[in-house]
Amino acid sequence: MNMGNRQGVATENYNNKSGSSTSDSEDDNDVTTDNCTSFETNRRNFDQDFAQFSSPVSEITFQIVEKIERDVDLNDMISLIFLLFDSYVALQEIFSMLRNYEVHGQRNVVNDKLSAWARHQAHNQPASWRMKLLEGLAVLQSYDILQKLGYSRDRVDNEFCPRSNETRFLDKAKKMLFLLCDRLSGEQAIQLITLVRVEAKFADDITVRCNTINMELHILFWLTQDVISIDKEVNVSCLIKYLKIMGLSDIAVSMEGVANQLNEDKCSSEEKCVYEIINPQNVGLLVIINMIEFEDNVEKRPEYKHLLPDPKLPDRVGSLEDVTNLKGLFTCHLKFKVVHESDIKHDDLINEIKKMISEHFVKGEHSVLFLCLLSHGKEGSIYGVNSIPVPIDDIKNIFHDGTSVANMLVGVPKVLIIQACQGNNHLYGSKYIQELCRCLKKYYQHKHFTDIVIRVHNNINKQDMHVNVQHGQGQCREHDNCVNMYMTPSIRFITLRKDLYLTKRNMKM
Repeated sequence: MNMGNRQGVATENYNNKSGSSTSDSEDDNDVTTDNCTSFETNRRNFDQDFAQFSSPVSEITFQIVEKIERDVDLNDMISLIFLLFDSYVALQEIFSMLRNYEVHGQRNVVNDKLSAWARHQAHNQPASWRMKLLEGLAVLQSYDILQKLGYSRDRVDNEFCPRSNETRFLDKAKKMLFLLCDRLSGEQAIQLITLVRVEAKFADDITVRCNTINMELHILFWLTQDVISIDKEVNVSCLIKYLKIMGLSDIAVSMEGVANQLNEDKCSSEEKCVYEIINPQNVGLLVIINMIEFEDNVEKRPEYKHLLPDPKLPDRVGSLEDVTNLKGLFTCHLKFKVVHESDIKHDDLINEIKKMISEHFVKGEHSVLFLCLLSHGKEGSIYGVNSIPVPIDDIKNIFHDGTSVANMLVGVPKVLIIQACQGNNHLYGSKYIQELCRCLKKYYQHKHFTDIVIRVHNNINKQDMHVNVQHGQGQCREHDNCVNMYMTPSIRFITLRKDLYLTKRNMKM
């Protein structure tokens, strides 16, 4: 049922900038810039998909989204909101649009719902929002608008298969429900709505406040009332039951197949989100770099003199116990191969790390790489044994610089442990490494690594074991001989996109 009149659409492409008074290309660039963080987040990269589909006239800006808003009719705007928005938000927006239409008799064309969605998505999913919008328009078969964006009908049909149950960027369950709405006649929609209302007995059915029958509104209301669900589990059994009663078995069978497949995928999603341990008897490689004798290795080259800390960095003899603890845990309990080197100068550190990894990491045998750096440090850097700092970003870049080591480790979870404060406790080593080893030994068979790290940090804070730096003097109050220490211990996940269990036993937990 068409409740709005499609407005006249100009024939020129949206991307024809002649006559445009503003340009939001700078806004687009600003919101799509990613920031690097210690926890490297794990967004899927859609660049390749977009590059394959894009054309010179297909760059969708916020200004173009505003033009699309003006061109789509009320029905299509409702359908786009249904497909693209969160269900609760979509329900509110569509209800408001329908009530406004009924009161004023026409659509309010001053409408920024779609462009507001685009700007929000550009901050949260900068690589994919354009493709979601394109697929939404394709599902609606808005070929006139897609043509003005530079896409032919054949191309859109081949890429997105609008009438099938498959999706590339949209939620598959949402598309399944949209296709149901689209396939029902007006009489069939009223019959299905009546059957659901009789069984559900809603205490407050907001849909009765709208005189217009809009199936998307009812589907969204049922989702918010848990009559059907598509989140943790896809449950549309009541709709399937009534569709069969109505003689629409073909639609019911199609929905049942999609729902079953989605639930199978969801049931296995936990396993899919866990890194595989190839060999539980040879889980991975731990590389330890330990800087000990700073006092005897102070940098003498004049070009580096300005980088030397004042006062001189003390030796770290207590860190030998850290190495012993780490070796014992990772070798005997976690089944890692452990290699370590000591006292490396700053300009040799990167190459030495690469060498150790390339010589000892076995592709296809090892499943995980740990790199542990024990030294003095300051914020953002760690010291070589010659007392010259090396930026942590340079060390992280080992895994992204396109060299043979980086290529060998593609898809391998990589964890960087930095212990950059060590006093003179020769017997036990640093408190941070002690607690890390204790928690790993206790929980590695039952918890994934991120949970263990959180427990380590919580325990350290509870016991007031955190590194306590006295600002202005560069003096660690915990250790009398630890100076120029501005960086607390940390664990950084270089590329952790799934849960990491350090034993195969937990893969199906």
